[in-house]
Amino acid sequence: MKMKIMGIDGGGTNISASVYDGVALEKALLSFSSNLSVVDYQSLLNTLNELKSQLGIPQAVVASFSGAGDSVREQILTKALNEVFPNAYKEIIPDIEGIYRSCFPAGPGVVVISGTGSVVYGKNPEGVPFRAGGWGHLFSDEGSAFWISKELIAYALKYRDDLVSYDSAFEMLLNHFGVKNLESLANLQMMKDFKAKIASFTKIALMNPTPLVLKLLNEATELLSKMISLILKKTGASRIVLSGGCFKSALYTQKITEKFSKYELQIFNDRTDSYIAKELFQRLKAKN
Repeated sequence: MKMKIMGIDGGGTNISASVYDGVALEKALLSFSSNLSVVDYQSLLNTLNELKSQLGIPQAVVASFSGAGDSVREQILTKALNEVFPNAYKEIIPDIEGIYRSCFPAGPGVVVISGTGSVVYGKNPEGVPFRAGGWGHLFSDEGSAFWISKELIAYALKYRDDLVSYDSAFEMLLNHFGVKNLESLANLQMMKDFKAKIASFTKIALMNPTPLVLKLLNEATELLSKMISLILKKTGASRIVLSGGCFKSALYTQKITEKFSKYELQIFNDRTDSYIAKELFQRLKAKN
């Protein structure tokens, strides 16, 4: 019987999985916001069962999820995977480790995620990992799409209170979220999956940058660049991989890349499930 390895990419607003047997690759993609800091356990369980129904039962699973680097959130995913795949060998890794394994099979490197959230991660030549950021929307996510949108909403509410000057981004906020007045923007935090919904405005803002948007963009990329510089120093890496929705904006990407023009830069927009499935397959095969 062929060994089948399942890789699961639980980052962003979708969850994808691949099963690799050394030759063929089967894939599945479901709409599901799988950030472990906000995920509903039963929904996670249902989604994993749907992946099993589409792809079958593997001998091993490697699951790369946003939030999996935290022990409490890792336990949630472990419990769900044990319930759905009780007999499979399992590895649980953060989403940024999944990207790292996909882009750096050997040697040092740095991965920068800036999407709904943000984090910078890298390894030195000895394989020692280093990280900056990624501590969630309440305490971190500097420079991310959520951070930019949150700051714009905060300015809009300050304008409502006569504390700051007007910016046309405020009208864009009303139109995007379909509300009639600025104070209603405060209710966005009460919505289900509010992180993704709030972060969605950054794409619109960067397409039509106002003076306030440009100001916050400079602040966002400066914060993220400080984290990148720190991890580059610790790892000694010469290559940087950029991933996440913010880097689909040419303006945002330019702000980051011009700060690191001396480094080799790559944009990674792929899902990681097939890469990590193949990587685990090779490791398990080498052991046997």
